[in-house]
Amino acid sequence: MLAMKLVLIITDIGGPPALHDLLSQLPKDYQLPIVVIQSSDAGIFEASAAVLNRTVQLEVAMLGDDAVLQAGHVYFARPEKLYRLDQVDSGLAVKMEDESLTEAALCGTIENFAQCCGKQLAVIFLSGKTAGEELLTGCRRLENQGCRILVLDREEAPVFDMGKQILSRIPSAEEISIAGIVHFLAAPDDSLSRLGTQQTHSTRQ
Repeated sequence: MLAMKLVLIITDIGGPPALHDLLSQLPKDYQLPIVVIQSSDAGIFEASAAVLNRTVQLEVAMLGDDAVLQAGHVYFARPEKLYRLDQVDSGLAVKMEDESLTEAALCGTIENFAQCCGKQLAVIFLSGKTAGEELLTGCRRLENQGCRILVLDREEAPVFDMGKQILSRIPSAEEISIAGIVHFLAAPDDSLSRLGTQQTHSTRQ
């Protein structure tokens, strides 16, 4: 069984409270790096990172060019940047490029992460408004690469529009509670990840 390499969290409107609820339950010695893409304006984006840096046990930082991702760290990626991953001896190295369209950058980053990590990537959608076609295209690439796709459930997501669309268009996406996500992240390798589905909801409306 392949162990997970990376957790990618995507969120938008309503995301900061859900993000805090999730990250505050992970220990300081969490075994994977986490990348967060919060596709909102820069002020909210930077404020969220600053608040989390004071209120969760994990190390929180902005994701820069040539960074090597470290376990137990949360990296905020800028939504207008295109990120690429490369496997190096010391882990996953990040390259950052400019992209004029935010949604195109988000889709490109998702596709690049999926290509690098494949089944060893877990992607979590927390909260947000309507998912555009480019984001849905990125989700299909995740599915094709065998990535695990989790959507915060409708009872806990502050804004469920994005999650509802992903669940209706991406067959492998799973609707899951915060508790279920934490359970999954506590045992993220393939042999244990099925435990997270004990707290999923299969209803797709």
